[in-house]
Amino acid sequence: MARSRQGFAPHLAQPQGAGASHGGVPTAQTTYRAGDTLVTAASDAVTCTPCGNGMVTLPNVTRATTPDACVVPPGYGWVAPAAGSTDTKGSATQCPAGSYNPGYNREGCVKCGNGTITTDGLGATDADQCFTPAGHGNTRDADGVLTGFACPLDTYGRGNKTYGLVDVECTKCLDNTHTSAAGSMEQTSCLTNA
Repeated sequence: MARSRQGFAPHLAQPQGAGASHGGVPTAQTTYRAGDTLVTAASDAVTCTPCGNGMVTLPNVTRATTPDACVVPPGYGWVAPAAGSTDTKGSATQCPAGSYNPGYNREGCVKCGNGTITTDGLGATDADQCFTPAGHGNTRDADGVLTGFACPLDTYGRGNKTYGLVDVECTKCLDNTHTSAAGSMEQTSCLTNA
């Protein structure tokens, strides 16, 4: 260990920015520091390396020490660096409508399904935020992926959104009745044939 200078005792530095505080207010956990640094004077600077664009460290990690500690926050998906890029960290991009990511991983956003299966907006964090719209049904393929569609003529769907990746059927109107449009939402949409 190096000798202390100017009366400062040598110690191992703690990364700034990774759970550190400034004036008692916690700073964003968006950096990591690989290895230990021997600080021998108060003026010795300790720098940390930023995570990729939009990336964070886990909430309970206060001293991230590798770039692997950098992950996407909830509602964001990881985008790998482009081939041949000097970027080695990747970046976080908010999940578009119709997809989700619970976060704290290095995975892309997961698509809710196909067709009309969607979410209420950007940044969904759970499959339970995916829904089949009112007046719509869905089918599940052999791989378990849902495809949503407007209920066809002479059928009707539920009157409200159906949240979660669950099967939703369109109900056929009674004999001698019909609907005037696809995407009908209630049995009262079934009109008596003329």
